[in-house]
Amino acid sequence: MAFINSFEEDDFEEDIPDVKIKRSSTRDILKVCPVCFSPAKIENATIFMVIFACTKEDCGWSGPIAIEVFQDDYNDFFEKQKESEQN
Repeated sequence: MAFINSFEEDDFEEDIPDVKIKRSSTRDILKVCPVCFSPAKIENATIFMVIFACTKEDCGWSGPIAIEVFQDDYNDFFEKQKESEQN
């Protein structure tokens, strides 16, 4: 029971990365496929749920949750992928 009453201070802040939160419009955000990181489109939508689908024909993914990425970050990622494929 001594471990319950001990007051050792753990430095949890060292393990937590700095998170930047900013408000942006939906125009700045792109939804991408969680499998291949290609852009996703809305396949089906109801009042309660939206189903996304991958735009890449070879992938075939569809589901209710897509990854949201800032347009600038996606463009940087895409450029790095192009560079790595060329090398």
